[in-house]
Amino acid sequence: MRITRAGGYASWVTFAQFLALLSIFVLVFPRFGLAAPDDFSDPVKGIAALQSAPGLFTAVNLLDASFGVTALVVVLALRELLGGAAPVRMRLAVLLTSASAALFLAGGIVPIVAFPGVVQAHDHSGYRAVNGVSTGLVLAATSAVGLAVALAGWSDFAARRLPTPLRALLLIGGVVEVCEFAAPSLLIVDPLLGLLWTAWLGVTLVRLKPDTTVTPQDRPLT
Repeated sequence: MRITRAGGYASWVTFAQFLALLSIFVLVFPRFGLAAPDDFSDPVKGIAALQSAPGLFTAVNLLDASFGVTALVVVLALRELLGGAAPVRMRLAVLLTSASAALFLAGGIVPIVAFPGVVQAHDHSGYRAVNGVSTGLVLAATSAVGLAVALAGWSDFAARRLPTPLRALLLIGGVVEVCEFAAPSLLIVDPLLGLLWTAWLGVTLVRLKPDTTVTPQDRPLT
């Protein structure tokens, strides 16, 4: 199977990941008193929610960890498609996505390992520490992969292998991911944009003909 087709399937899996995460945050977490971003920083609300539904939080953390795998496959596929036209940008995109995969994994595993003891002890300071570290790791991961996605969108302005609206959507969606650590409102905008570009990119990559190639057009250091 060509990596581009694998990237298309991985893009659809990422769509499912975005949909699941958005649904949990909008429909499920408010039932546990976690309706706003600041609620997750409140140790009283956080510990109570963890006690009520530990399996749900484990599933969400595993979902966070899984983003690194699908993102890496998608960006590798985009490098195969666009790397001839923008080799340096796409190599940088792969490096950034590799780093984000490690950060996603750490951001998902740390709370799974650390929160049970914190909840059992009702340790408010411990909760704040674990929540802060795990949230920081995940947001660092989204910033890294967002920059990679934006680089892919930028690269396609030279390669012209994707529909023009899709390349613009990749660029905008990537920038939103980079910035979401600084603006809580973007935590909802990011998955909404993600649903759009992952579904569209998946269709585009799966439908590519086997002989699709890219002719180098950029200068060596672009």
